[in-house]
Amino acid sequence: MTHATWISGYDRFGNELLRHGFTKQRIDVVAFWTNIGGVTFITWLTIIAMAVFILAKHYTIGIWFGLTVLIGAAVIPSILKHTIQRPRPAYKLIPEGGYSFPSGHSSGSTIFYGMLLVCLLLFIRKQWIRWTILLGGIILILLIMASRVYLGVHYFSDITAGFLFGIGIVILSSSLLHWFREKKPHFFKSS
Repeated sequence: MTHATWISGYDRFGNELLRHGFTKQRIDVVAFWTNIGGVTFITWLTIIAMAVFILAKHYTIGIWFGLTVLIGAAVIPSILKHTIQRPRPAYKLIPEGGYSFPSGHSSGSTIFYGMLLVCLLLFIRKQWIRWTILLGGIILILLIMASRVYLGVHYFSDITAGFLFGIGIVILSSSLLHWFREKKPHFFKSS
């Protein structure tokens, strides 16, 4: 599946778009964006977000948020990586182990920051603030995704698949939350 001609062309396009102008300073800046989408950073942010929701007595939102990130950003992508076993690109600027497809940074950051955006949009009513947060979240996710190709640890198709998978998880999980809120509203009351 990952060796199709159109995928190779798509990956070449991504490399030509994102992999140029290597300097020590630029690599350091791009590595910063990669770290913001990394497992350790996302895990700590998930724990903090869950704690904030629980302390604010939004227990169901906190548990829903944590389970979505855990299952969607950690469990399923890991299973996919070990099933597909696509090797990483040969020319990496940073050390990175494991398999390449789909990008865990892309799926994880899309799910975490996407879910955070959904949660913030539940509580924020002013339209200009909502749009500002949404735009900032999208830019952050795109920077994390681009960093993975720039650093040579993913192909363009890896980050695209991770992003699309992440969007799918956010939509599915948000839809389930909406359905659950209508069917069981007592679970969402602060107490």
